[in-house]
Amino acid sequence: DIREESNMQPEEKSALGAFAASQICEGDSILFDVGSTVGQIARFAPRDRNFNAFCVSLNSFLNLLDHPNAEIALAGGYFHPGTQMLLSEESLNFIYHIRATKLFLSAAGIHETMGISCANRFEVPVKNAMLKSSDKCILVADSSKFGVVRASHVCDLEQVDAIITDDELPDHWARFIEDRGITLHRVHLERGKNCD
Repeated sequence: DIREESNMQPEEKSALGAFAASQICEGDSILFDVGSTVGQIARFAPRDRNFNAFCVSLNSFLNLLDHPNAEIALAGGYFHPGTQMLLSEESLNFIYHIRATKLFLSAAGIHETMGISCANRFEVPVKNAMLKSSDKCILVADSSKFGVVRASHVCDLEQVDAIITDDELPDHWARFIEDRGITLHRVHLERGKNCD
């Protein structure tokens, strides 16, 4: 439940969200996945840059409303209170027919051999559509998600271009990620800055 998740590790989520938001460039088209950490990216999105924002959940949409230079689109459909996701065939078609420069992807589990997973099956088609419609996939997840497997497989780790996590990530995971050519950003939790 996103309301419960928002109360877990709030400092980590804010730090990761602020750093990820700094990766939004002028003219970007951004896909925002579901999740409390992705909601923080929307919250910290730069107010001085023009960008397009495509949201699939209410929390990201609401966090972007006061950004004067963001052009915002919200995929519609049936509302899932636990994730705040809106889902329908029309929203999937909407995602498939847009093109984004970056996707901020969330995960409930990240495993060396089992890949990236989430807790809810209904999220998978949306995440797969976003992966196909984006040029660059940036996975944003705190270090507690690594080594975890959830019920629904989303994609393999190799489909991710970059990972933003905190500096509690074990070194063996950092080596595993970098050996696969994935850009890794470990964020200092106290300062919200890249520690690479």
